[in-house]
Amino acid sequence: MPSEQKCVALVGRPNVGKSRLFNRLLGRRVSIVHDQPGVTRDVLAEPLGENVVLMDTGGMFADLP
Repeated sequence: MPSEQKCVALVGRPNVGKSRLFNRLLGRRVSIVHDQPGVTRDVLAEPLGENVVLMDTGGMFADLP
């Protein structure tokens, strides 16, 4: 039986550290980290383990104050 790949997405409010956590979990700098909101615009996906893919998103509720 083939193993299935699992996806873990980092989703939340903008500018709370999702990209920093993404980079920390991967152990290398893949996602851009900046103090200004809205820098991460597209979804990045990188393998985290044998059957896990980690995804970094720009966040939810980007147009709310």
